[in-house]
Amino acid sequence: MIRINSKIEISESELLFTTSRSSGPGGQNVNKVNTRVTLFFDVAGSCALSAVEKSRIQRKLATRISKAGLMRVVS
Repeated sequence: MIRINSKIEISESELLFTTSRSSGPGGQNVNKVNTRVTLFFDVAGSCALSAVEKSRIQRKLATRISKAGLMRVVS
């Protein structure tokens, strides 16, 4: 479980992490190492969030959520 705050914990099984090569300028490993991490999270399908929390996330982070309902965060 991943603790978000004192009331919310999300199971690792609800999260999907992928890695890939980052684009743009960088150091000597920029074209050789997978340095970009993308997180996918099904907000609507989450068991950890209440209906109010899901609605708030979908409203405030609409640009990060696909039509399929997956929230995408890239780092």
